[in-house]
Amino acid sequence: MPSTKFPSETVLTSEPKTFRVDSALKDMAIVMKQQDRAKEAIESLRVICSDQTQESLDNILLDLYKRCGRLDDQITLLKHKLFLTQKGLAFNGKRTKTARSQGKKFQVSVEQEATRLLGNLGWALMQRDNFVEAEDAYRRALSVAHDNNKMCNLGICLMKQGRIDEAKATLRRVIRI
Repeated sequence: MPSTKFPSETVLTSEPKTFRVDSALKDMAIVMKQQDRAKEAIESLRVICSDQTQESLDNILLDLYKRCGRLDDQITLLKHKLFLTQKGLAFNGKRTKTARSQGKKFQVSVEQEATRLLGNLGWALMQRDNFVEAEDAYRRALSVAHDNNKMCNLGICLMKQGRIDEAKATLRRVIRI
């Protein structure tokens, strides 16, 4: 059995009971993912969690859906998160949030989150051979911020649609930048 690491962010102090339960659920899902029990983790997160921590838990769910090959669930959740972002409901209505990745904290803007979600949506749609919608997702992401990876994936979408000249021009822009 692989070694299990518990996330270091969880601190059980005098926080409200709901936060502690949600934090424990999040930790449990991460441990289950590490033990290749992603399907069980998905069910545990979807059944019991508060709205307050749903955003954080949704990011774990997205990873679990990807790991389990549940592309339709991943696409649905990405579209939902994008909707919340566009309506100003993400980040509890704030323009930025503090995020954590590999133990490091950093600030993420609503725009950065939207481009991340659009890039992930584009990738998931490509896996479903839905290159028209994937193209739209990548173009929307690129209208906010340039990203070579998204440009390359846009080029692939264009190639898959038979738009070779447009794909070549897109990929040439990546090389020039």
